Amino acid sequence: MTRHTTTGDDLTTTGPNGHQTLKRDWTWVGYVLACAGIALLGVGLTAAGYGFYGWTWIIAAASTTCVVVGVCVVIFEHRRRVNSESEDHSDTEHEHRYLPRGFSGNHTDSR
Repeated sequence: MTRHTTTGDDLTTTGPNGHQTLKRDWTWVGYVLACAGIALLGVGLTAAGYGFYGWTWIIAAASTTCVVVGVCVVIFEHRRRVNSESEDHSDTEHEHRYLPRGFSGNHTDSR
């Protein structure tokens, strides 16, 4: 069962765990825009096949815009999520997830 919090943020809901929050996922908006751009590409090719070259240029511009904006939304949302995760977690395992096993990251000598 999902409960809504009353923190004033309508986009936040609390999941089954007390610490787990689910926020609005903007990557789906990017996916929809990219798919709409691909669909518009098909419409533009059809218009070009029937000889409507004015519409072809308009649809080509709209298709390119949708694909570029959709990909940018997905990239920026991914970067935002990675940055927010790195700020939220301060445990050493998360901070050093790309370091080799056994390397602590601090350069202190034990002599």
